[in-house]
Amino acid sequence: MRTGTVFAVVLALMAAAEVSEGDVLHYYVIPLSGEIGRAVTRDVVEKALREARLRKPDVVVLEINSPGGHVLELEAILWLLAENRDLRLVAYYGRHEIVCR
Repeated sequence: MRTGTVFAVVLALMAAAEVSEGDVLHYYVIPLSGEIGRAVTRDVVEKALREARLRKPDVVVLEINSPGGHVLELEAILWLLAENRDLRLVAYYGRHEIVCR
């Protein structure tokens, strides 16, 4: 993960008052690159989330690089993320950070 991405994640979490300066964050990056429904599918994301759980990070970063894709597959991925709301998820898309709960 790029340094800019890490910095953006830390800023987003600090802005949400979840992390204090000096805290050490353990994060796991899930790179999601390609068209939704082809390269990025519900099964791919589910497998990556299972791996993330094994590592027990403080934050799971979804690093998204996608031109778009199939709406129904995206909906399935969003439902999967909602089912995993106990994880602290941060989505990073280009230069935009979104803290999810």
